[in-house]
Amino acid sequence: MEFGRIIGLISGIGAMLIAIALEKGQYIAYVNLSAFIIIAGGSFGAILLSVGFSEIKRIPPLLKIAVSKDTVPDYDRTLKILIELATIVRKQGYLALETKLQSINDPFLKRGIGLIIDGFNESSIIESLEYEILSLSRRHKNGIEIFNLLGGYAPTMGIIGTVLGLVNMLLHMGQLGSEGLGHAVAVAFIATLYGIAFANLIFLPIGANLKGKSEREIAYRRVILKSILILQTGENPRILEDKIRSMMGVKS
Repeated sequence: MEFGRIIGLISGIGAMLIAIALEKGQYIAYVNLSAFIIIAGGSFGAILLSVGFSEIKRIPPLLKIAVSKDTVPDYDRTLKILIELATIVRKQGYLALETKLQSINDPFLKRGIGLIIDGFNESSIIESLEYEILSLSRRHKNGIEIFNLLGGYAPTMGIIGTVLGLVNMLLHMGQLGSEGLGHAVAVAFIATLYGIAFANLIFLPIGANLKGKSEREIAYRRVILKSILILQTGENPRILEDKIRSMMGVKS
């Protein structure tokens, strides 16, 4: 996990623990298995009904992506590759690009160059690559939606847990006494605390993290698409470099 995210998680949980200590609370009083079961089980059931088991299976790999270090697209390396390819096109023609195809590691760029080699026109290249970008965007959106939904369900399940606790308290009010009554009310509200904490410290931040990574990847692919279209026109390598630098925001 990236160091900054560890700090963020520790900061969020630490702030709650410090607040409890300042109010002279007892940490053990905030531990409640029933409340945890309601939040975990209820949220899982709700998300299963919402998106189905096929999407639920994506949660572990999505979590791995969320906690992994951000990968910034290497625009400089991509630019160098495109300039080299443009030079080859000017000197030897499009078919000569095939000699460089296997050395390209980026699958999206590699597919775009392959379309040029195969003689696809501009509209066909756009259609093919835009479809890939759209498919990627939909997959990412579905993954992000899982955590956003969990962020919405968890507090609601917390309220349900609180209501269940209050109902149970009222049923046994005559047996609890004043001290027991206060304890029962406090325990009932722990479910709401769990729901809000899970939503705002885990689920929603993960959704936001995945959204940011998705936006960066899609933006990078759109730059690649536009660069391929410029390459396909046989543009002068120097002019191509200036155009791509402008799109990528890479300085000369």
